[in-house]
Order: sequence, then structure tokens, then C-alpha cells
Amino acid sequence: MSSQVTKQHYSLQEIIEYDPLCYSEKRLDEWQGLFDERATIVRVEEGKPISSLNVVEAMPEQREYAEENRIFRETWDQVEIKQYGNIAVVKAHYVLTTDHEIRKGIDILTLCFYEKGWWITNLTYEQKEFIVR
Repeated sequence: MSSQVTKQHYSLQEIIEYDPLCYSEKRLDEWQGLFDERATIVRVEEGKPISSLNVVEAMPEQREYAEENRIFRETWDQVEIKQYGNIAVVKAHYVLTTDHEIRKGIDILTLCFYEKGWWITNLTYEQKEFIVR
């Protein structure tokens, strides 16, 4: 975790604000910078095996999806934050709108505070609805 020292330090509230903002604006280097480099991204889809990748391994697919779409906007609502000392859990309902589809679901982020800031250590998400536009 000490390798994060040279990175920007964020408050918990800034992480909650910047996560969907950086993703929507396709600032994916900044978005990745919200994560510890050992963080995992887990995708849960009904009827499919759970997919779990390190954030670095997950980025090529994220970048490709962003580049394929002119419209690329994620919003969060119903955000809930639970903090337990240096650990926090954030739950948010997301809507991701792209050129040809709308995806709705739930994001669960686990964060840890160290080196003067909060870092996402896990993002688990489940897509609940898929709408073709």
C-alpha cells in the first residue's frame, strides 16, 4: 500500500464524487487512480460465473468500451456510506447510458484509509437491467 504515496490523496466524499465523474468523462487514468493498484473489480451477473480481475487487468476492457461510445455517462443515486474506522463501504445504484444501451445496477465499493487518503480496494457491481436504445 505504500506505493500509493506519490498518488493524489482523496477524502471519502471526493471518491464518491469522482468515481462516476471520471468514468463518465472517460478520464480513465484518473478513475484508475482512485483504486489501490491491487484492487479487484468483480462483476456479478445472474446466470453467469462471477468475473474477478485486478483493476489493472480490467482497464483494457473499460477503455475499449468507453472508446466505442460517444455517449458515456454514469450517474449514481441512493448512495449509502458505512464507515468502520479506516474501512468504508459505499453502496450506490448506478445508471450507465451509452450510445446504444442503458445499464442499471448496484455498485458496492470497499475502501481503506491509509497514507493520508482513501483508496478503493474492491468494486463489486451487479447489472440488474439492460435496455437497448
